Amino acid sequence: MPYLIESLRIWLTYALPLMMALGVGFVFIRVLMRLNKLDGRISRTEQELRNETNALSRSLGAFKGEIETLQATDKAPVSAGALNAATRAKILKLHRLGRPVEQISSSLHVPRGEVAMLLKVHAMVMRTLEPENDLTASTVEQKG
Repeated sequence: MPYLIESLRIWLTYALPLMMALGVGFVFIRVLMRLNKLDGRISRTEQELRNETNALSRSLGAFKGEIETLQATDKAPVSAGALNAATRAKILKLHRLGRPVEQISSSLHVPRGEVAMLLKVHAMVMRTLEPENDLTASTVEQKG
């Protein structure tokens, strides 16, 4: 029995702390390995993010150039007789919204005479397309 107590004392004094130190060392090494793996993942992800950011930046630059080109062509005055369908539609829409001819002309950079002419022609065309709702005496007699 004294031999058992002595071996237990040695075990608790030397072997148990040694085993605990080895276990802690093993866990520490595993944690360091995991941290290295995570660090590698983070650096790869950062590089991918930088690449995507650069690609988006280039795309935005190209898009900005296209917008500036479109704005420059939109601000250019329209030559006589060259109203395209989109400009005519804008003029008619602004007129329906109650804008005066001068304001439409200045906002769309179209000569005032062309705006007025388009509105007059449009009014004439719309009058010819309107159905006749009033019955004249001759049509009433013909139907009767």
